[in-house]
Amino acid sequence: MSTTDGPGSLIDAAVSYFGRIDIVVNNAALAINLPFEEQTLEDWDRLVNLNGRGTFLLTQAALPHLTRGSGRIVNIVSVSSRAAPPLQTIYAGTKGMVDSFTRVWAKELPPKYGCTVNAVSPGPTATEGFAAAGEEAMVTLGPTIEATPVEKRLGKPEEIAYAVAFLCEEKARWVNGEHLFVNGGLFV
Repeated sequence: MSTTDGPGSLIDAAVSYFGRIDIVVNNAALAINLPFEEQTLEDWDRLVNLNGRGTFLLTQAALPHLTRGSGRIVNIVSVSSRAAPPLQTIYAGTKGMVDSFTRVWAKELPPKYGCTVNAVSPGPTATEGFAAAGEEAMVTLGPTIEATPVEKRLGKPEEIAYAVAFLCEEKARWVNGEHLFVNGGLFV
């Protein structure tokens, strides 16, 4: 997804197998959590190429194959795009980019492609990525988890998936340009 050819190749394979694209979920992402002064141009390129350009190119490649009248595009953003957490300068910036894509595309694409465009912003979620961040990151995240109103825990991947599935339902055809924050009320 971080190469210029990867997103198009993925769409070509999906169209070859399924014959069309009904739903695009832009979920591929990478985060780097370092002090601003330690973030490098290499970090910039890795995150911008995957988080920003990958989302842009995958969506662009999918549009000619998107089912007219019921196609769905769901961008996975992050609460980091609006909560401005320390150590996430590049990551938060790329997720802000995807947030902006969502708002622009929600106005531009439905008249042309008969689709909806929405976003889901997970909060801290128990994923392999969070586990790989290590014990120190989890200790740092402790106060954030403790501040979560609904329950003092990480979100579960299936809770995020439920929000995405809702936006992809036929009955959600009138939902466009929405940004669902799925984080137990941590960021409202």
